[in-house]
Amino acid sequence: MSEAKFQIYRGDKEGGAHKEYSVEVTEGMVVLDAVHKIQATKATDLACRWNCKAGKCGSCSAEINGRPRLMCMTRMNTFKEGETIKITPLKAFPIIKDLVTDVSWNYEVNKKIPPFKPKAPEADGTWRMEQIEVDRVQEFRKCIECFLCQDVCHVVRNQDKKAVFGGPRFLVRAASLEMHPLDTVDRTELMKDELGIGYCNITKCCTEVCPEGIKITDNAIIPMKERVADTFYDPLIALGRKIFGSKSAVVPGLLIALLLASGCRAKETPPVPVAPAAAAAAPAANPKLAPDFTLPEVGSGDAIKLSSYRGKVVLIDFWATWCGPCRMEIPHFVELQKKYKGQGFAIIGISLDQQGEEVVKPFMKQWKINYSMVIDSSGEVQGSYGGVRAIPTSLLIGKDGEVKQQFIGYRPKEVFEEAIKKALQEG
Repeated sequence: MSEAKFQIYRGDKEGGAHKEYSVEVTEGMVVLDAVHKIQATKATDLACRWNCKAGKCGSCSAEINGRPRLMCMTRMNTFKEGETIKITPLKAFPIIKDLVTDVSWNYEVNKKIPPFKPKAPEADGTWRMEQIEVDRVQEFRKCIECFLCQDVCHVVRNQDKKAVFGGPRFLVRAASLEMHPLDTVDRTELMKDELGIGYCNITKCCTEVCPEGIKITDNAIIPMKERVADTFYDPLIALGRKIFGSKSAVVPGLLIALLLASGCRAKETPPVPVAPAAAAAAPAANPKLAPDFTLPEVGSGDAIKLSSYRGKVVLIDFWATWCGPCRMEIPHFVELQKKYKGQGFAIIGISLDQQGEEVVKPFMKQWKINYSMVIDSSGEVQGSYGGVRAIPTSLLIGKDGEVKQQFIGYRPKEVFEEAIKKALQEG
């Protein structure tokens, strides 16, 4: 059993100073244990806020040797023997007494943020979202509101911009709602004006002190800065907002139309995103015979002729190795090919890569692609299908050779599987 020396701030809003204490330390103790021991034996009037002692309530925040930490998660054996442990209340907030600060400003900021408002359910009464979308916002929900990020942020701590800046915690909360795929409220103007996102200069101090390991700067603040910049300083988006209103499905639809009209298909241009409302797969307006084509198969060199697949259901996928959404769909296609190959189903991937087999062949090996692959670097096949301007673009062709459905943009496996099963059941 050893003894540790502490300097703990004692005082209130009128002023105060650090007072020295010593306490015996036993194995497994954390700083909060030591404070409680001092409170019980040496300073019964010492004010200290705590609740769970498990790192989940965020109540015992303090500055320990100058660094914002949770007292309950700071183990005593992390300090050197003989080292004085200095505990100070959070500097960014007014002191009430000793280690307790007034953090009520945070709750006032929270009231400014509009709550979650979901869109109308699907026809079957359910809401659907992708796992990747769940994962993106789930990280933000780990926040325990310890306000360590608020305390370390220089805009709050040193510049005292509380009147015009909401701090990292509430930029994270706004991001968790704004990035939610089912939410319909537009909070970009709030982030720009009320929460003052422009004041953040992304030093990542908030990320460094977060006890939950949330990547506050990279995953929340920077994407929201980009969204605010796009919304208010991109002339095309500003025009769309002015015409159609905020967070309307029509706005992204307008932008897509503008981007598609430009005919961008270069490697340097990211795949054009498609608004969920506009992108829902639907039966082709005028089903027609899919244009035939013959291209050599990657690897074997054998001729792949679409008309030779007559009597089977075929999914044609226009894609490229550099396309992120295309990559997301490939594991789904591998599974679908494996599951339905014996039932009269086949997938033909049509790569748009200009470098040809040089990049496609190793990619197929890496991703374990089990379906036929051809390359349309000349654009001839794309042209025969009316021009493919956004990828991934997939076409489902029935047993009769007619185009049954078209999918522009990423789709979950369930969407393709439902369409495939329906097409297989048709005569």
